[in-house]
Amino acid sequence: MLDVYPSEELYVVMDNSKIHDSDITKTHLLGNLEKYHRFHRVFLPTYSPWLNPIERFWRFMRRRLTHDYFFETLEQLKRAAINFFAHFAQPNERMLSIFSLKTTR
Repeated sequence: MLDVYPSEELYVVMDNSKIHDSDITKTHLLGNLEKYHRFHRVFLPTYSPWLNPIERFWRFMRRRLTHDYFFETLEQLKRAAINFFAHFAQPNERMLSIFSLKTTR
């Protein structure tokens, strides 16, 4: 990110998952980046899933993939998930609307 945006301030928005503020994250994943004054972590307020677009996508995925359906094996669930994600390999209208980047009419 620092190479792609050599002069901009960089903000990474994170939810309050414990891993995002863990010692291992700070040491191994962010240790090299924190020395740069342009890199900032911004944490979402606790219990605010509506502010995190990925939460909307997970909810959509669960409704489409697992709601009212029982997978007999982990392999069946894995295959269904791969097929589901294949529809989102490229941005499309549905994905943009889930992430509130574009309103469908």
